Amino acid sequence: YANGLGLPKKPDEAIIWYQLAARNGDPQALVELANLAALGVGMPVDKKKAATYLEEALGKGVVEANYWLGLLCIDPSSGILDYARAAALFKAAADEGNIDAIYALAALYREGQGVEKNETEAARLMGEAARAGHLAAQVEYAIMMFNGTGVVRDQKIAAAWFKVAAEAGNPVAQSRLARLYAVGEGVKRDLDAARHWYGYAKAAGLVDDWLEQALAPEAQKTAEKPPALPGVDAGN
Repeated sequence: YANGLGLPKKPDEAIIWYQLAARNGDPQALVELANLAALGVGMPVDKKKAATYLEEALGKGVVEANYWLGLLCIDPSSGILDYARAAALFKAAADEGNIDAIYALAALYREGQGVEKNETEAARLMGEAARAGHLAAQVEYAIMMFNGTGVVRDQKIAAAWFKVAAEAGNPVAQSRLARLYAVGEGVKRDLDAARHWYGYAKAAGLVDDWLEQALAPEAQKTAEKPPALPGVDAGN
């Protein structure tokens, strides 16, 4: 009923069955109820109720609830904003191998939210998530590597990570890689490659004023170095 698989899609009907399953001892049903409550599917949005479901699931040993509850703890609209609790929950989930939690914990260390700011630890965790295949972490790790944030600066490795994420379809990585090709940092200068990758980013709606100017016909001979690469939102 929740997903319309073999039955009409009826979230409100799904809730009845999830509640029945939860009452009869299935803790995974609590996670599903939390998801519906947080999104307002089949019921009004109620993130506090979602947190209550997740707390109950945690008490019954559902380790994945650590990550989802952590997300609610960093959501200003949840009514339970608590970065320190989020950090502890993400740490517990990360210890279980949840790469989304590793990425989220890295972001908290980078910003100093819920934990003492530690760019070295942020870079270590971001690299761990990147190597595990987390796309947003690959972009962030490339940016940290390019700027030397918490890690020894290495433009070639940064470019390699941008290319990995760009080939996976990430518009931010495509735009950043285009910048590197436009000026020849970490890669050999190649305006055709820069246009190629920027074309993908632009098609995805990511317009870069610096690239627009650098790749204009009259600017082909030289291109000034772009500003330091900013990070991306944790949700990307």
